[in-house]
Amino acid sequence: MAPTAAVQAPNRAGPAVSLLGAVAILVGSFLPWATLNPVLSVKGMEASDAKISLVLGLVLTMTAVGELASGTDTRVMTGLVGLSAIILGLAEIEFATGAVSGNEILSSASVGIGVYAILMGGGAALVGALLHRS
Repeated sequence: MAPTAAVQAPNRAGPAVSLLGAVAILVGSFLPWATLNPVLSVKGMEASDAKISLVLGLVLTMTAVGELASGTDTRVMTGLVGLSAIILGLAEIEFATGAVSGNEILSSASVGIGVYAILMGGGAALVGALLHRS
């Protein structure tokens, strides 16, 4: 009897990591993006760019779930969305720090955890896009 080749299950680590990144982006869209003091903060959905991060998170969720379910290769879209989330997060950090420079009242403002969640989610999406799929 001839040996048969074992059927190997596809590697789903890439889309799974991308899905975790999508969750981080979605959650970050609702968390504080900037804090002025312990009482005053700007939540993500109060910021003008929050809708962009929400769309990025939803698109990333759809691509990751689609790849997990059907095996369709979505690395390019996942990578572009991850890169877009990173650019958005860096722009928000630049905006927050640039807006307060030279303003004595706002000098105590800091970037909120939501922006960092978006940055981490974008990074996870990029890692997920680069992971080997077989």
